[in-house]
Amino acid sequence: MPLATHHVLRGIAIGLGVLAAFTAGFELSHSVRPESVEQVAPESPRWSTLEQCRALSPEDYATDEDCRTAWDQSRRRFFGLPSDPAGTE
Repeated sequence: MPLATHHVLRGIAIGLGVLAAFTAGFELSHSVRPESVEQVAPESPRWSTLEQCRALSPEDYATDEDCRTAWDQSRRRFFGLPSDPAGTE
């Protein structure tokens, strides 16, 4: 009882798909290294200020200058912007 061509091609396609999935999983598991991620130390003053500001309501945040400054500095650091933007004086 010979196999039909479409059955052989379907088996090859499934086999290649499984092989591709295993290869992708292997590469992902070896390329992501958590120790290479730089983290802000939890005991830093900036971190503690941001933690406190996170609990504020939007109304309280609008009036809290320390929180707004801390978030602005954090945002600038994240996006790689200069610490003092031109034209804000």
